[in-house]
Amino acid sequence: MMDKSKKKKKPFDALISIYGCMKLIHSLDKYVIPLSLTRMLCNATYELTATLLSAAVIDALVKGVGFKELLLIVATGVGIIFILNSSTTATGKFLEIHKERCRNLYPSKVGEKTLEMDYAQLESPVSTDIRRRMEEDNNYGHGLNEAMDQIYYLTRVTANFVTAVIFLWPLFTETTIYLQPDFYLFIVVISAVNIFISIYPVNKLNKKSSELMERKSVDKKTYMYHVFETGQTEYRKGKDIRIYNAGKLFYNAIMPGIRMFNSTCNKLNHWRALRNVCGEFSYVFITGASFIYAAIKASSGMFGAGGVIRYAAGFNMLMFAICYIFFQVTRFDLTAKRQLSTVEFLNIKKEMPQGIAAVDSDNADKMVLEFRNVSFRYPGCNKDALHDFSMKLETGKKMAVVGMNGSGKTTFIKLLCRLYDPTGGEILLNGVNIKEYEYKEYLSIFSVVFQDFNLFSFSLGQNVAASMGYDRTRVEECLKKSGFADRLGTMKNGTETYLYKNFDDEGVEISGGEAQKIALARALYKDAPFIILDEPTAALDPIAEFEIYNKFNEITGNKTAIFISHRLSSCRFCDDIAVFHEGALIQRGSHEVLVADTDGKYYELWHAQAQYYA
Repeated sequence: MMDKSKKKKKPFDALISIYGCMKLIHSLDKYVIPLSLTRMLCNATYELTATLLSAAVIDALVKGVGFKELLLIVATGVGIIFILNSSTTATGKFLEIHKERCRNLYPSKVGEKTLEMDYAQLESPVSTDIRRRMEEDNNYGHGLNEAMDQIYYLTRVTANFVTAVIFLWPLFTETTIYLQPDFYLFIVVISAVNIFISIYPVNKLNKKSSELMERKSVDKKTYMYHVFETGQTEYRKGKDIRIYNAGKLFYNAIMPGIRMFNSTCNKLNHWRALRNVCGEFSYVFITGASFIYAAIKASSGMFGAGGVIRYAAGFNMLMFAICYIFFQVTRFDLTAKRQLSTVEFLNIKKEMPQGIAAVDSDNADKMVLEFRNVSFRYPGCNKDALHDFSMKLETGKKMAVVGMNGSGKTTFIKLLCRLYDPTGGEILLNGVNIKEYEYKEYLSIFSVVFQDFNLFSFSLGQNVAASMGYDRTRVEECLKKSGFADRLGTMKNGTETYLYKNFDDEGVEISGGEAQKIALARALYKDAPFIILDEPTAALDPIAEFEIYNKFNEITGNKTAIFISHRLSSCRFCDDIAVFHEGALIQRGSHEVLVADTDGKYYELWHAQAQYYA
């Protein structure tokens, strides 16, 4: 299989990557590209007018025109230059405003895409790899801002070419220079020398930069992770780092990446220095040669004294445009490639079928959910997490789902909530395949407290309601039901108290058990007909756990409750118990029935934990 880095480049690959990058920028702010073009047009016209004015003044002086006519020429030229210069400055200011807006919208665009993606896509190895490449490309300083700058540089080179043609056009129409071999020899020699002294180090620099961008070494990944994630942003890990004196561990993990990065940057700096020196020499060489050639032609009577300035400037611009337009395309291509991971991420298409059928939530007490011969295998795995699984859920019942780690309990919940679709079989709601229901409407019938739930750096009330606005009385009632009332009473701002200190210095830190109670209150606030609790008491102390169990029926009311737990003591509070093992449903019944089956898995699990139930 051919290595991607060795893959032969197609002729238009650079233009395709540049187009993709410009399309991304335009999707963030539709004014950045037009403003860049307008600014460059004003700037090019300004340079053209300034040169033409100088040539016109010299020609007027040679002809001996009167003071008033000369003053009129100068005043007209200066007025146009003033307008163009002011327009360039004003356009540049507006451009900076929109570039800043584009930079600010970038994370929002990525976040919006993350929220709308299928959950299965979000967890997939492909998506994870794309996000990792996005982070690497931006953390190394090659972000969207550089891409926006490249639009200006590319249009500037293009404008230089157009301006040069305008300057030189009279030379072709009014003289016979195009018939003289030395004219073409001059262009070829100047271009060849410029390519030799300038383009080579530039291309070498681009190649080295590309190698840095594409390198996927272990050292780089380790450096990126520990510096930008663990070492800098995750303060909660600081306790373990200090208690176990793990600073040297991080230092030793980071240093190879730092040495690699510094070594590469040193090489890049050497090539940058050579590029700058060669660039300055190229500028002096082209400018000098252009004026000498124009002066020789003027002395032979081909054009007047003012033509020296006009045509020397034209030759100068033409040489730079010819030589640097290819360089600028290559440079923009390199910058654009760093945004291709973002373009790739934003172009991920939703794969889950999006139904249109409405859920009859008014008759929640009559809903029937059924798994019919369902199988599911996670991407990249060689074994089903669930295989030929069938189960029917009765509304209004309290069901416990138990089993050893890896038995398929969490997979069952993910499929039920349609975070994933089955790879085989079907899931039905009231006899209709759940794929046919409108996705968000189907999700609305579930309240879930996942074991790896998340709380956010918003106020307590906003966390419970999952909304900026909320019913304070209802939030407080849900917090009371979940056992959080005492802690709420200590918060001076009540439900307006911020969790954590990310956005508010008076924000509070909460324990794992308190966080779990808030998450449970959030599930109650949603008031969905199905409530799913994935290890809801795992972080609670025994007394708090006992209180939750005792109030379990009160908390869930007449809702259909599915309760996943490793602590089988919770099963005694449920009407129905489903025992999972190796991706299959192997037992189902009440606690009394299952514990009486001495050969069953439930009996084995129950007696393995029996010492904790006394």
